Amino acid sequence: MAIFYFILILVVLILVHEFGHFSIAKLFKIRVDEFGIGFPPRLLKIQIGETLYSLNLLFFGGFVRIFGENNEEGKGDPRSYASKPKTVQAAVLLAGIAFNILFAWLAVSAGYMKGLPTSGEHESFGEVKNIETTVVSIVPGSPAQKAGIESGDVISTIETGTAKLTDASAEEVRTFIADHQDESFVLSIDREGEAKNFVLRAEEGVIEDRKAVGVQLGDVGILQLPPHLALLEGARLTYDLTIATAEGLGAFFAQIA
Repeated sequence: MAIFYFILILVVLILVHEFGHFSIAKLFKIRVDEFGIGFPPRLLKIQIGETLYSLNLLFFGGFVRIFGENNEEGKGDPRSYASKPKTVQAAVLLAGIAFNILFAWLAVSAGYMKGLPTSGEHESFGEVKNIETTVVSIVPGSPAQKAGIESGDVISTIETGTAKLTDASAEEVRTFIADHQDESFVLSIDREGEAKNFVLRAEEGVIEDRKAVGVQLGDVGILQLPPHLALLEGARLTYDLTIATAEGLGAFFAQIA
């Protein structure tokens, strides 16, 4: 299911990206020959004005064919991409990225209007409510992963043969595990409304300096905002994600350079 959602999100992002090129080309009176959803072979097609709109079999994104993208095509034709000023050509090229950022902003803002999982340490607009101690991530190969604990699990109770902790914060749970690292733990969690129990024991080598079970914990609640604040918070988060993505890509290409 995770792979399905990943592919669906990827397809949507590609289509939004191509729609950006398409829209700005149309805005500047550049001829667009085809806007395709997916890749050929074609399943359906419809001609509207000068543009062919197609639905294609290989449903992994989409494409737009702009007249004059090839510099040898349409030379001297005022409707050709190649005949437009460099500023217009740049606008068409950058429109894909701009539309992706705009789409992300609106999607995140809509999420905040409905309510999004947010760290309890959130210090911007609004108040995070219904905060719970949540498993944020799992260390691969750790006791937690082997036991079957998953990201998103909410910890209700953790106990050993000598102590018990209920409705505690993430920091309190971390301290409890560190203080009882030589004992076995019974971890009671809530997974999407279903109660589950896991037995596990801290091990060496998961992290440095001490035994650990291999869970990263956070105090996570729901942040729901009115439209005007959701748009502001959405813009802030989109900016942070864009910067983080750019830095990640920069580090990646620096490693392979």
